[in-house]
Parts: sequence; C-alpha cells; structure tokens
Amino acid sequence: MAEFGTPLTPTVTIGFPEADYRTAISGNHIHHVARHMSYSNSIQGGDVFEIKGWDYLDSTILYPGNDIPPSFTGVSGGPVWGMEIIHRKKTGKLELGKHALIGITFYQTALENNRRRLRAHFIRSIYDVAWRALS
Repeated sequence: MAEFGTPLTPTVTIGFPEADYRTAISGNHIHHVARHMSYSNSIQGGDVFEIKGWDYLDSTILYPGNDIPPSFTGVSGGPVWGMEIIHRKKTGKLELGKHALIGITFYQTALENNRRRLRAHFIRSIYDVAWRALS
C-alpha cells in the first residue's frame, strides 16, 4: 500500500462505458460494439478514505469539453491500476515501471461543477478485507 497508495501515484481506471455501446439488430443477428476506455489520473490528498473497515479511492474525472461519456455505467467491475512512470533522460521517453491492481471501480458520483468521481474499493479492501471474507 505504501508503494501505490500515496498521493501523486499515477493511476488508470479501465472499462467499457455503456454510453459508448452501439448495438445493431438485423433479423436474428445482434452486433455489439463497445469502446474500451482508459482514464488516467493520480491519487490526490483526500481521495483515499475508510468507512466501516473498507477503504475506498475516489478518482476525479474532469469534463473539459472532450469526449468523456455522460455516464460511466458499464465501468463497474473495471480495474484501477497504480503505476510507476519512468522518464528515460537519455531518450526522453516515458516508460511503465512497476504496476499493480489497486482498486475495483463500482460507483460513480453525481456530476457537480463539471466533475464526476469514480469510486473504487481500494488496496486493503480488495487484498485483505475481501480475501478474508472469501476464506
């Protein structure tokens, strides 16, 4: 948790927002197209909190007029990855270093001031609390 659960840790939330689903029905054939999306962010102060023994991560999704969907229905169950980003001075390239599953998205907050937050069960909940519940 110390490695990927601290402020400024880069994160990415991944899923298939239902707002981007396209379905075509032709006779007995149903054709679905779903857009796989990745939403990058970083953990900010106050994003991690605990309620009744479960820890959570809230990630802010900004709406600056780009193509972010109006709803994240369909992203539930999607992973949140914590990452180490390495800047190679010699080449100027960014590379992915260590990375780990740090959350599972399950909820979206209401849209307020052009911001929506995606809530995920966080590190301790998915690796400790939930694991003990399954045992």
